[in-house]
This record gives sequence, C-alpha cells and structure tokens, in this order.
Amino acid sequence: MQKTSKKILCALLAVAMLLSVCPAAFAAASATFVEFSYYNGEFVMAPTEIDVYDGLAEEYGYQNAEGVNGITVLDALVAAHIVYYGDEFTPETAANYITFSYGYLSKAFGEANDLLFSVNGKTPNDGVLNPAYGQYTGYSIDAAEVVNEDKVMLYAPQDHDMWFDHNTSFDKTSYTVTAGESFKANVTGISLCWYGCCVPEDLAKYTVPMEGVKVQYTEDFETYKDAGTIDAEGNVEITIDTEGDYYLVTSGPYTVQYDEDDTEEIPTVSGYAKVTVAPKGPNFFIPKGITASLMSVDDYQALVIEITLKDLFGNAKKDKVNLINIPVNNPVMEAIAGIIVKMFG
Repeated sequence: MQKTSKKILCALLAVAMLLSVCPAAFAAASATFVEFSYYNGEFVMAPTEIDVYDGLAEEYGYQNAEGVNGITVLDALVAAHIVYYGDEFTPETAANYITFSYGYLSKAFGEANDLLFSVNGKTPNDGVLNPAYGQYTGYSIDAAEVVNEDKVMLYAPQDHDMWFDHNTSFDKTSYTVTAGESFKANVTGISLCWYGCCVPEDLAKYTVPMEGVKVQYTEDFETYKDAGTIDAEGNVEITIDTEGDYYLVTSGPYTVQYDEDDTEEIPTVSGYAKVTVAPKGPNFFIPKGITASLMSVDDYQALVIEITLKDLFGNAKKDKVNLINIPVNNPVMEAIAGIIVKMFG
C-alpha cells in the first residue's frame, strides 16, 4: 500500500511540474483564431487574423444570446476592435465604437450603420427548414458561433432601400501562379440578406455570375491595381507580372440586363482570395548537339535532368551522359522544376 501511494504521489507531482513549466502549450490549445474583415464600400479593416475567446464580449459590456456557450461573432467583433484601435478601445469606451442590443448591431468601428455579417461567405443558420417561409432561421450576431480558422466578414450594405447587395465569391480561396503568366478566376455572387438562409438548391439558383464587376489586386488593401472585368460567365483572365503575395478583390456594381433597354446596377460586397505569385523560371538554351532526353521529378525530392551529347551525325556518344540533380526543397525550386518538366518532359 505504501509503495502504491508513493507511485500515485510521484505521478501527481510529475503532472504538476508539467503544468507549471508548459502553461503556454495548454493555453494555445484553447485559443481560437479567426480571420476578420469589415467592408463598407471598401475594406475599412483588411482581412486580419485575430485571437478570440469565449466571454470576451461580456468583458466589454455586451451579452451573448441566452443558451449560447461558445465563441460568437459578437466576441470576434470585440476582438477585432481591440486589434484595430489598441488601447483606445476599453470597457469604458466600447460604447463609442459598438452599439448592440437585442440581437441588432447598429454601430461598429465608431459609425452608425445598417450592418450584416457572414461566416465563411455564408449566413449562419440553424439548418432547420421553417415551413412558414421555406428557409432556415438565421442567427443573430450574438448567437452565431465561430470556430478556429473561420472567416468572419462584417459589411454595410450600400443598397439602403432593398438591402439587395450581392456578396461576391471567387471559385478558390487561394491561387498559386507564375509571374507574367495569365490565369483564370471565376466570380459569382448572391444577396445573402435575401437568400442566405435558403436551401442548397435555391442558393445555387440565386447565385449568378458577377458580370461587369472589376477585379483588382493589392498587397496592403491601400493601393490597388486593375486586373480585369468579369464576363457574362463570371470569368476573368488575370496576369500579375511581379512575384509576391497579393489579394484579389472585387470592385464596383453588378450589371443586370432585364431586356434590351432596361439594365440595373446592383451594389456588391467585395469578395477576396489570396494569390501567391512565384517568379518566372529561368530560360534554358540548349546548344546544337546537346539534347535533354529525360526529365522527371524523382519521388518529389529532386529534379533529375539527363543530358546526352550527340556527335555531328546525331549518334549518341558513349560515356557522355551527365546527370544533374537539383533538390526540390522549397516552393521556388518546385516551381522551377515544374517549368523544366513542361518544357522538356
């Protein structure tokens, strides 16, 4: 019995020591990181990763909906204000920036406005069809829960009469391309205010190509360059000449053609997608008499190039085979490897 007690005591001491020396590891496990942005005709707050936890809204005088135990969009909104304003945003000054009551948000980032939100480009809802109006029931900002790596967007509709603004989305959340080479993106949109709680088949029906909307790219959400205009199928061809990390964003209204003489421009809420632009691969010149006879990526570890020297009659010379083994251990070399295989493979 005494030996057993000693073993239990040793085990408890070991756990206590582990907790005392590794508190950060346990804290990190409970942290929730979401990407938050605020759009009001332009990005007031660019997409920013924020750290948020359950109960944060309450610390600043706000209350989540009854029965909600997780982290909500309201918590994320408060966390975004902390990041955006720093020490200016406190429990005492919070009301100057955020006005929220009874599930309705009427002011954020210090401006009174009509405000809506989306999570991962959709309207959070309960997923239970309400037969009275044939849709799901949407959640208010104090009831919509978020989890790690969610993308939360707060936005102010520009259509103050009908709230018919179309939220735009790219067909990919991220693209990896080569500098100077064109690539295609597809952009669609839907009015989340009207149709965000529809069943999937109706969501598809009301999602349309964003014809006439411009696409731009930016590094800092302050300076933008035009990339193209979306066609009737929702496609746009884009070329970015300089390597780096960018965001694609949409800009301007969506054009609806009712008939030959009747068109309407509908405001849009900008969608965005990340773009990694890799540098161009080197230009290879192979002199006459030298041919690249084999190119391959060997188990995704190295690019193997086999070069065979030929004589003037086109016959391969013996013992004149060179093997070039280039490690593919980073994205740049991977891009170069892909270019070489395309050129000579």
